[in-house]
Amino acid sequence: MSVNSVQRPHFGGWLQLFEHALPWMVLWCLMAAALIYIRPPVSQDELRLLGIAWEMWQRDVLLIPVLNELAAPEQPPLMPWLILLGWKIFGVNDWWPRVLPALFSLFSLFLVSRIAALLWMDQLRMPRYVPFVMLSSWLWVFYLTLTLTDHLLTFFTLLALFGILHAWRYTTRVGWFIFGFATGAAVLASGLTSLLYTLPVAIAGPLWAGREHALRWRNWYFDIGTGLVFAISLVALWGLVVSLEYGYGYAIDHLVGVLPEELKMFAQNQPIYSYLVLLPVAFLPWVAWPLVYSRALQVSDRLPSIGFIFCAAWVVPVLVVLSVLGPRQPQYLLPILPAFALLVTYLLFNDELIDQGEDRFVVSLMFPTMALGLVLLGIAFAPDASWLPAALKGISPVVGGSITLAALLVFGLPRSGLVVRVVIIVLGVSLAAAPSLPNNDVLPAVLTELPIYVGIVIALLGSTLGLLPTLTFEQRVVRIAVFNIVLVIAAQWYVTDKNEYQSVITSARFLGQMELDRSPVAHMGTYHGQFHFYGRLRNAYKEVTPEDILAWVAANPAGVVITYGDGWQPRVGNKSPVPLFESPYAGTTLRIFSAAAL
Repeated sequence: MSVNSVQRPHFGGWLQLFEHALPWMVLWCLMAAALIYIRPPVSQDELRLLGIAWEMWQRDVLLIPVLNELAAPEQPPLMPWLILLGWKIFGVNDWWPRVLPALFSLFSLFLVSRIAALLWMDQLRMPRYVPFVMLSSWLWVFYLTLTLTDHLLTFFTLLALFGILHAWRYTTRVGWFIFGFATGAAVLASGLTSLLYTLPVAIAGPLWAGREHALRWRNWYFDIGTGLVFAISLVALWGLVVSLEYGYGYAIDHLVGVLPEELKMFAQNQPIYSYLVLLPVAFLPWVAWPLVYSRALQVSDRLPSIGFIFCAAWVVPVLVVLSVLGPRQPQYLLPILPAFALLVTYLLFNDELIDQGEDRFVVSLMFPTMALGLVLLGIAFAPDASWLPAALKGISPVVGGSITLAALLVFGLPRSGLVVRVVIIVLGVSLAAAPSLPNNDVLPAVLTELPIYVGIVIALLGSTLGLLPTLTFEQRVVRIAVFNIVLVIAAQWYVTDKNEYQSVITSARFLGQMELDRSPVAHMGTYHGQFHFYGRLRNAYKEVTPEDILAWVAANPAGVVITYGDGWQPRVGNKSPVPLFESPYAGTTLRIFSAAAL
């Protein structure tokens, strides 16, 4: 048998995937538990979805999302259905709606691993490590437990792409039924926008499929049509039941009118180039690793691989269309984030790359970390900082210096030789002995004032350096992922405003008491259902404008009016009436006035 006829081993099927899944499944469990604990649902978008699910629950409406006694066609039904299913099992709570997106993110990790195996069947390490890369990217961690539909859309996008690849790799129609089911479910989860993430990949089949697969393209596009018919049948089945119950207009609004929505938690009207700015931040830390670009240069003279063209067909149409049409929001990058994880993992673990070069400082992740520390150090000593963002003005040089020193130590200490260890031990012993020296007046005061344990710790560090294990490249990648996850979770714990959550709970309970007192409630402006879940409210709120508030007050003298400090505020003569209730809320002040006071 010739050398060329020997086939390289392939990554096995689902069984082998589950055998390698335990490490990143444990990591996912710890992430999900930590984020559910530290980050309650406080954004208006999350509270609105909880309000919709609660109203469907207490009104026993299952077919359509409803809010404030009105149909909510801008909210696709799948996420509320899944929330209601969990409440049926576990009772009404606020943790199940946060577990749901985390569960779908876990399912997505299995799918992206399998997609890696189908695209690069001879790269045995890719399916094992691509979940670590995807799981630790900043955008993935940020959305992991947000009560939103984005992880559902990502999962069904990956399931549809898996179906396409399964049909291509094994020339079977089972993959097209998977594609059809996932496409229909994605429409019910996120609307027609979901087609943008999958249809271009299917249509571009001749570009990425490769010549070794002698596909008959007429059959390929016929199978795409078969899958779409299956998807349309699933959605139309729900639309038919809805139209019989509520009329054709509502069903058409859901099937045609569901386009990307802007979340209130992010700034609106982003510029057309915003995704080019968001992508590097979304895919940190991997986008900052110089080794990725070094490997990319090594393969730049080769023909693009099937996997590269597949990922390009997945990413480019989405970025172009969403950049032109908008709204430009970070959550719409989540379904294409796995494509970047696949490409980065391919560059990191490609068996065909001869020049590994992982041990060079200039291609290590510590190099950009040190550069960041030096930049912050320079900013701290800059004579004019007026042009800097507010967060960087007056930054302490300790921050930049600590980051720089940490980068050097993390890279250098595991590689230190005997000389370095001896120098560190001598330095530690000297610092420990400095305060007790007989003639220490010539020493700087800072050395004589140091506690003795500082020197002892440094000496012990030098003694134990030789015991540090030499990590393999795979272990370094996993540790980078784990460290980044801990970093992002710590940052979210730091920025999460528990007072905001408490203000929502307090306000909702006050409004619940108003409902028990049978007081009619009017809401100044559009009401997004933000108080219905935590207040366990059952009545609708009348949405009023400043022009018709006096008529409503006259008709409801026992009622109350909800206002916000950054909007309309009542005036009686030259004075503002005293509110019944006042609380900070979403960066402004919530005030509730009695109708009698107005």
